[in-house]
Amino acid sequence: GKAAFRLAKAYLMLKDCTSAISVLQDIISKLKNTNEGDAENEQMIEELTKLLQTAHAHYLASKNIPNPTSLSKLTSLKHRGKFAEMHSNYQPSIREFENIEDGELGEGNYSQVVAVRHSVTNETIHLPRSIYMN
Repeated sequence: GKAAFRLAKAYLMLKDCTSAISVLQDIISKLKNTNEGDAENEQMIEELTKLLQTAHAHYLASKNIPNPTSLSKLTSLKHRGKFAEMHSNYQPSIREFENIEDGELGEGNYSQVVAVRHSVTNETIHLPRSIYMN
């Protein structure tokens, strides 16, 4: 846990937010699956989660997404929890999503459906994209 914390901090100092986010998500999920209920483990998860929110905020700011600090606290698009209480009028912006390579799922007369990943929650959803006819 402590080594991952230091590694993520180093990545943030180097402005490599995606690597920091990846390291933090991995170690948090591993810690949650081991030693549940251990007070020291819970404290480490809390510190890593705060650092993960900081990494997300830096990443969102680098992508010019509005309100990166508050948006970094979002944990799920489907189950917004405390975030929804604070930001009841939140609607995801298209700028918060990244295309997934080979993410095209289907095509119709006026649109195609593509898979995209939310920058903060890492959730994959499917969005229609308009096809403009000339």
